[in-house]
Amino acid sequence: MLLKERIDKVRILILKILGLFKRLRSAAAPGPAAWKGAAFGVAAAGVLLWIIGCVENFLLVDYGFAGFLLSIIIGLFVFSAASGVVVLFLKIQAGIPYYYRWLWITVILITVIVFISTFITGVIITAFAGMFIVSIFGAALNIILRPGYRNRPLIKRIITISGLVIGALGLILGSFYLLYPGSVVDKPVNAAAGIEVEKINAPDPSQAGAYKVLSLSYGSGEDYRRKQYGEDADIVTKTVDGTPYIDGWEGFIGWARTLFWKFDVTELPLNASVWYPDGDGPYPLVLAVHGNHLMEDYSDSGYAYLGELLASNGFIFASVDENFLNYSWSNILGGIKEENDARGWILLEHLKLWRKWNNSLDGFFSGKVDMNNIGLIGHSRGGEAAAVAAAFNMLSFYPDDARQVFDYGFNIKSVIAIAPTDGMYKPTGVGTPIEDISYLVLHGANDGDLVMFIGASQYERVSFTGQEDKFKASVYIYGANHGQFNTEWGNRDVPIIASTLLNKKEIMPPQEQRQIAKVYIPAFLRATLRGETGYIPLFKDYRTASGWLPDTIYLNNFQDSATTIISDFEEDIDLVSTSIKGGRLMGENLSLWKEDVVELKVGTYEAKSVFLGWDNENNMVEASYLIELPDDGFMVNKESCLVFSLSDANDENEDARRESIDLTIELADASGVRARLPLSSFSRLQPQIEGPTAKADFMYSTKLSEPVFQTFEYPLEKFVNNNAEFDSGTLESIRFIFDKTPSGVVILDNIGFRP
Repeated sequence: MLLKERIDKVRILILKILGLFKRLRSAAAPGPAAWKGAAFGVAAAGVLLWIIGCVENFLLVDYGFAGFLLSIIIGLFVFSAASGVVVLFLKIQAGIPYYYRWLWITVILITVIVFISTFITGVIITAFAGMFIVSIFGAALNIILRPGYRNRPLIKRIITISGLVIGALGLILGSFYLLYPGSVVDKPVNAAAGIEVEKINAPDPSQAGAYKVLSLSYGSGEDYRRKQYGEDADIVTKTVDGTPYIDGWEGFIGWARTLFWKFDVTELPLNASVWYPDGDGPYPLVLAVHGNHLMEDYSDSGYAYLGELLASNGFIFASVDENFLNYSWSNILGGIKEENDARGWILLEHLKLWRKWNNSLDGFFSGKVDMNNIGLIGHSRGGEAAAVAAAFNMLSFYPDDARQVFDYGFNIKSVIAIAPTDGMYKPTGVGTPIEDISYLVLHGANDGDLVMFIGASQYERVSFTGQEDKFKASVYIYGANHGQFNTEWGNRDVPIIASTLLNKKEIMPPQEQRQIAKVYIPAFLRATLRGETGYIPLFKDYRTASGWLPDTIYLNNFQDSATTIISDFEEDIDLVSTSIKGGRLMGENLSLWKEDVVELKVGTYEAKSVFLGWDNENNMVEASYLIELPDDGFMVNKESCLVFSLSDANDENEDARRESIDLTIELADASGVRARLPLSSFSRLQPQIEGPTAKADFMYSTKLSEPVFQTFEYPLEKFVNNNAEFDSGTLESIRFIFDKTPSGVVILDNIGFRP
């Protein structure tokens, strides 16, 4: 009997608890007023988001205020209609009004469209969290403002007030987080710091020169949007037909683009702003082209700082306008695509103008242009376009359609790519090859747009026949973003709402980033177009700069046409073969030995390399990697330099180790005499650099770091100095000994010798 009473008491208690939960659930269940208020909150957020998207991403205000309002209304109608169709196919769930679900789907569609081009996944999470917060706030506020609120049960009023407070706090804190610029993280240790190197004995290339700078603009003379290319153009130019090179400028989408520019794909203008020295010349010619940005937010004026600098130092600099190929609101439904071949082709059409002007008997540039020394600069898609132009320049036909005959053949000697894309256009289905042209690529570790260093792939595809003195170089820069190399693009690399999630505190000041461009770009052009070879050490090792560069981490990769490559791991799938016949590779006691492509933050690096891992803690025998040189036909001496490219693999099995690596390099001659140097006599190996692009790591859909190669250079004379008995003239082998860092994985490539 006692047991039954206890069971009854427990049952009654459970029923009371269940009843309490039932009453609480009933009290907390949103009523019609709450659902309508929540719907109003979501609708308001959706309308605001779309207006911001129009202003920031699409800039429809350029069509006039009436067109702007009409575009907002049409856009909201299209999104609502599309989501309404989806709602009709969804089973109506009890308790959730159809209009609320309809509005949610509409906002989801808007969010996806506005942010579809960014790697930031956190923006989607943030947008949905914001929708949830405004739903709570809107529901609570609408209930409170309705008549009879005070007559509602106490528990419902408490729940309503709680929802209002939670919603308000969420909105306040969320707004603060979006406006918060980010935080400074601990700067990575610079593995190359602390070692003194010989400085360059040459003038600071970032300083203005002695020439007075003149400027003008040329264009179609009928530009509807910009007077400097229209009625104020100093030189009127012809238009060109881009139909063979451009897809997507047709139909309704093409009509909208044509409506904006007042020309179509058959009448593309050749527009540019020019800075040039006040003198007789002839002067080297440099063309620069921007990348893909809002077409209504003109990009070509963002390189005026380079134009002023280069012109003052004796170069003609033209910033080419290709804004009409950029994206806009019309890209929502499709638009111009795979147009980087067109961007490159247009550069060559500009060079035809310059050849004509230089050969004319009168005019601004008669006899003033050194057409034997031409350089191309491109930023983002423009960086790839510059490489495409250099490749097209030597062809007789357009690779995608032999009906288009090429007759260019300009003396393009150098190409500079700033944070370039790669592979957006592939002639005959392969990456764009460049031969016997000097090449420089700059890329920022904190690039929030082109997050991966894909320009390294084009670097690998630059080849030399040895018939001319050429070189290629890459510079990877900690703290640099995508946009600040252009004064118009600024510190946000993605649309405005997505950019609120970027960690802008970790981006270097814009003047510092442009100082890097003002050092490296003029130095490269002076070396390659004017033969001022004293600047070449800067591209092998940034430490040779005489205080010209901001204090940050730079990773330099370098190779010249005089370098003899022993092994670049491209020749076959045999792990023991070298790139030159007669050599041999061999690993000993390694925990990892394989040849593979390198994975970037997104995609892969185009060339193969060798991955070498070791673990001295679990292996009592020394780990090493041996390169045996051919017996015949390979000559070096103490005037030669051993060179190779090396990167930290940051293997996942190493628990994301961030310590710099050191090792020993051992050379052996034919008599078996050995000489050694530590890697750190040049520099320790830089750990992979994490570019903290977003405020929180989870917000990006990519890895935080990637392998970046840097060149190491060791004169054989230093080995002789360490062991006078070593005969560098009979060098027989190179051995990398992993004896100074307990464990690790490195990626090795392009082992060779340079005079």
